Amino acid sequence: MSNRAKFRALPIDHGIMGRIKKYSLSTNASTAGRTTRVLRNRNEISEVTQRYAMYDVGMLEVKTQRLLGFGRSKRTAKFIAAAAREGEEPPKHAVGKGASKIKDDVPEIAFAGRSNVGKSSLINALTLSSVARSSDVPGKTQSLNFYSMDERIRLVDLPGYGFAFAKQHRVESWNELMDKYLTSRPNLKRVYLVIDARHGMKASDREMLAFLSKYGETQCGVILNKCDYVNPNELARRAYLIQEELRYTKRARTMVLMASTSTGAGVTEIAREIYGMALDDPSGEEYDDDDDVESESDGEYGEGDVGDDDSFAGSSSKKTEFYGGEWKPGQKASKKYTPASKAVPAAGRGGRGGRGGRGAQGGRGGPSGRGGRGRGGRGRGDDARGDEARGGGRSGGRSGGRGRGKGFTQGTPGSN
Repeated sequence: MSNRAKFRALPIDHGIMGRIKKYSLSTNASTAGRTTRVLRNRNEISEVTQRYAMYDVGMLEVKTQRLLGFGRSKRTAKFIAAAAREGEEPPKHAVGKGASKIKDDVPEIAFAGRSNVGKSSLINALTLSSVARSSDVPGKTQSLNFYSMDERIRLVDLPGYGFAFAKQHRVESWNELMDKYLTSRPNLKRVYLVIDARHGMKASDREMLAFLSKYGETQCGVILNKCDYVNPNELARRAYLIQEELRYTKRARTMVLMASTSTGAGVTEIAREIYGMALDDPSGEEYDDDDDVESESDGEYGEGDVGDDDSFAGSSSKKTEFYGGEWKPGQKASKKYTPASKAVPAAGRGGRGGRGGRGAQGGRGGPSGRGGRGRGGRGRGDDARGDEARGGGRSGGRSGGRGRGKGFTQGTPGSN
């Protein structure tokens, strides 16, 4: 019995299949694009649904929406540090504005995995930004990159293990740094192993899990990425197989998370779990899930970014306004459309010229010559309509038909 046949003989867990259907995890990018076009036609498109059609932000708590930047004047995700050697981790080597305010006790969530499994793309989807640099080239991430979410939680993008377009000494250097970080970082709260759903766990993934189980001090979990490339039955069997392996792994969470960074499917479930470990808002504000998250009209997330429909829990109940005859989310009220006063219409463009005439009869037995095609002048009318040009082109055929009679008598040129 082949390995493929053994894989197909695995049972389909109803709980896993229920989550696949709930979050539309196997929806491909083409179907997600059609969903986006439908929302655009309904004027329900937002920044989230335009990029991640299956990312249901309304399922998140209000405080998580605030952490992502909804109802605020600017985004919260930003790059703060890149550690290529030991000792370059924040807060010692933080960069950018506000680097002096970086703290030691902020919870950190690390993402590990083979090269090119979509760790950076997953961070971008979770933060609803493009803060992490992603590439199709294996080994693009060559340092521990730290991204802060309002200094309440940090997401850490680790270099991929396995093949990478980098020199050997660089690979050995960042592997040593990763080992040190994963085993001795005091504020590291969880490590997620990102796995390609098309291929499942490889030998290098099992080595990483064994390393985290033996030497790590924190919980670890598994995220199946690129689920939009896999059909539901195969995805359910893949998740079930990994789930059974995790049952015998120390400090491993048994439930396998699944997502697609192309469509945003499943990212809601991951965001709910990760941002639940964030620190409380330092401003001391308390949020009720029934409260509305009001959007700033001049902020980076405008009124239309959260959405005016019921699909987002934090949407404002403010009446939709139309600007310039078309709804444009995020516009200020000062740009509200007002009909222009009735004015005299401008003069129109002239009509097209008439067609050229036909040449006169040729010689004996010769056909008539065909005239050239005329073109009218570009006149301007008085009542927003141009006067029709009446045969403005040169209508005469300059070359009459060559005779086909005796002696091939030359035909008579056409008349103008």
